[in-house]
Amino acid sequence: MLSCREQFSYLTDSDLIYLDNAATSQLPISVLNAQQQYWQYAHANAHRGAHQRARSATEAWERCRQTAATFIGANAADVSLQTSTTQALNHLALMLAEQQPDLRKIVVSAAEHHANWLPWQYLAQRCGAEFVVLPVAVESGEIQQWQQLIDSDTDLVAITHVSNVSGVINPVEEICRHAHKQGARVIVDAAQSAAHLALDVDQLQCDALVFSAHKVYAPVGVAVMYLAADWWPQLTPQIRGGGMVAQVTPFSASWLPDIHRFEAGTPNVAAAVGLTNALQWFAEQAPHQAQVEQSFNWLQQQLAQRPWLQRVAANTSRRIPLLSLYCESIHSQDLAFMLDEAGIAVRAGQHCAQPLLQQLGLSSVVRLSWGLNNRDDDMQRVVDALDQAYQLFIE
Repeated sequence: MLSCREQFSYLTDSDLIYLDNAATSQLPISVLNAQQQYWQYAHANAHRGAHQRARSATEAWERCRQTAATFIGANAADVSLQTSTTQALNHLALMLAEQQPDLRKIVVSAAEHHANWLPWQYLAQRCGAEFVVLPVAVESGEIQQWQQLIDSDTDLVAITHVSNVSGVINPVEEICRHAHKQGARVIVDAAQSAAHLALDVDQLQCDALVFSAHKVYAPVGVAVMYLAADWWPQLTPQIRGGGMVAQVTPFSASWLPDIHRFEAGTPNVAAAVGLTNALQWFAEQAPHQAQVEQSFNWLQQQLAQRPWLQRVAANTSRRIPLLSLYCESIHSQDLAFMLDEAGIAVRAGQHCAQPLLQQLGLSSVVRLSWGLNNRDDDMQRVVDALDQAYQLFIE
């Protein structure tokens, strides 16, 4: 099976192994070309003018909305294009602070990225709500006690679909069903799952779902925010400006009746063009995705044979091709540096997930995250580089 590697311009003349896809994925050549075409022939402000370029920009913006909606099994009327997952979650928290100032209980998990923790911690403090954290099993990385802690007092659950540290896939569909029986809304952070799992908001039964373009082989600067049709009309936008108002007077303002009310300001059309192309490209890569997962499984088997190397959530098979490592005798930053010297790009640190690492009793870990830019023989090079680093530090 052919690799996708030749479709990424930065790799065509390089031996670099890029294993930092969980932070930001690389851009396929087709995405770069689509953006260049937009900048050269259609660059203008969307929803702002009647001239040909403005109409083209508007069409490109709305095409992205439709493509993203199809990608997650939603109606385009319920999909808002934001600037990032972090911005979308914060915007949603601010809207809920106004819509539901009497929230009683907000539940998150210990596995959350700070972007899906801090907005809800703030919201709980502002509303005087109880802030409850679901624990995570050390060995498997699985969320625990959600059946007990999500109860009839719970108004809101914010949960990550996939941990950005362990790669563990959480039972989001089951959590959504249980939370709804308790009368709670559920917000899903799909930043890590979007590039690896099929997303269907109807199947998940979530009330909101967000992910960023730069995690799915698209540029930074645009993100997808799905809001349930029975929820978003109740929300008042908290980021206000041009393009989202119905009427403004010296004494009042009213908002557009559709999803555009959440999109104040000049939209990043170039990023939207990139996302449209990336999602279309991604849909054609299913055979390559399966190959990535097979190679990743081989790597896990190899690492399991090295007792000096510990894996976060080692005892689970429910994960995307992402894992974090640590070695008691080598600091994670040193290990990452040695891998970089071998031409392997990884990330070391706390990964914006301090509560999770605190629960695991770890100060930092090295994260390796695979994508369609990787090939089979990358795995052996990674194993060899890890072995060489260990031999160097223990001698």
